[in-house]
Amino acid sequence: MAITGCRLGGRGAAHLFAVAVLLGTGCGSRGSGAPDGSAGAPGTGGTPANSGGGAGGATTGAGGQAVGTGGVTAGGTGGAVLGTGGSSPGTGGATSGTGGAAEQPDGSTGSDGAADHVICATPTSISGVVYDPAGTRPIYNAFIYAPTGPLDPIAPGVSCDRCATTLSGAPAAVARTDATGHFKLEGLPAGTNVPVVIQIGKWRREIMIPSVVECADTPITDVNLTRLPRNQSEGHLPRIAVTTGRADALECFIHKIGISDSEFTLASSNGSVNLFTGGEPVIGGGGQGATSFAPTFGSGGVFPFAGTSLWNSPANLAMYDIMLMSCEGGQFPDVKLPLIGNIKGFADAGGRIIAGHLQYYWLRNGPAPWPSTATYLDPQADLPDPTTATVNTTFPRGAALADWLVGVGATPMRGSLQLYGATSTVPAVAPPTLTWLTNNVPAPVSTTLLTFDTPVELAGANQCGRVGFVDLHVKNTVSTQVGKDTSSPSIPFPTGCNSTILTPQEQALEFMLFDVGACIQ
Repeated sequence: MAITGCRLGGRGAAHLFAVAVLLGTGCGSRGSGAPDGSAGAPGTGGTPANSGGGAGGATTGAGGQAVGTGGVTAGGTGGAVLGTGGSSPGTGGATSGTGGAAEQPDGSTGSDGAADHVICATPTSISGVVYDPAGTRPIYNAFIYAPTGPLDPIAPGVSCDRCATTLSGAPAAVARTDATGHFKLEGLPAGTNVPVVIQIGKWRREIMIPSVVECADTPITDVNLTRLPRNQSEGHLPRIAVTTGRADALECFIHKIGISDSEFTLASSNGSVNLFTGGEPVIGGGGQGATSFAPTFGSGGVFPFAGTSLWNSPANLAMYDIMLMSCEGGQFPDVKLPLIGNIKGFADAGGRIIAGHLQYYWLRNGPAPWPSTATYLDPQADLPDPTTATVNTTFPRGAALADWLVGVGATPMRGSLQLYGATSTVPAVAPPTLTWLTNNVPAPVSTTLLTFDTPVELAGANQCGRVGFVDLHVKNTVSTQVGKDTSSPSIPFPTGCNSTILTPQEQALEFMLFDVGACIQ
């Protein structure tokens, strides 16, 4: 018969050990536990419903026609010791000690949870969906956890963020979201204003759940509560550098995922998203997209040149967690060739990069072994619009992308996606580079979306960064769409961002943004 409502001492919220079936329905009183988790003084025996209940606790006692029941020890290991009852065995007393803690992402345990938890037939839990900052699209593979202590601050700038790193705040319970963004967090304490943390990479937000019901699931349906932070007043955002280019508009893409306008600033300010002018680093230089903020947007200002204020300086690069580089319509080797070592160094130290189309120059010409991560051809003509791409579902994250694209309405058919402005400069990749999307026509097949972890030359356990390459112009879309994005020196940001929705291929890029920025497994 299941026990529902017997309290156990100890602080192990996530290690409520599984006493699924016990003989007898009664509960003994709690014994006094020792701080080290050893057995305490005996508790009393079973309730009157169990005629055999004798003296409980750590030992057996006389009761009924036979021996009384043994105690339940909630010590550091969370184990249970059961004695035998009389003619109808009852449960013994429980001793209190220091409980276990939730399993961390690396399989270790954190510190103790809160005291006095209940063994439930239905675990105490919360469930819901984690969304992007806009509160529109679900987030795959995010951590949800119940902290038992204060959170450590997240240092901005490049760092080695591996999933084996212990989560901050000594979690009592940890869960992760699936491809629909759904989670179920079991083992957190019941009560009011229960703290819960949402985190993926350096996106982190601590929220308060108004009420968590004991021995039941509490659904969280408020989208505004379970989305990622929009600004620094709501939580921590990664610091993102975006370089503009005349052939794409990644600055418009990042603006549409829900980050507050106040976070878009010059590098000299404290916003989370800093814009730089790509292309030739001179006024009126080739390849440039937007070069300034609109006067009415924030404090305005002219973007610094990426070539002389970002790519040229390892120290400046190290200020950022993620860098997005828009296609400039040319490769500009005179600007980039002297700087390729800096870009690789940024990624090797834990930086995350998404490079659009001709920004593949950094990969094709970078220091070894970057040129061998794939076969990179000379620039090719754009493919016909639309081109149908196939999602690679042979690895778990690829399968999740296929499910996610259907779930957000980007495609009606799992495993396929229509693309606009796609090119074919990567006919093959070299493992362990991952292919995410491939173009089907015309032959031969080419890779549209790929990632590799860095440093490429080291084993997986020693890798800290991730590079993504997108072989298309993300801003391109169906000709009938009302409102299109553009990037030009004559159009200050965000005036050129005329689309208010994410197109299907932009939705795929959003999935990649959070995958590239997530901890390295």
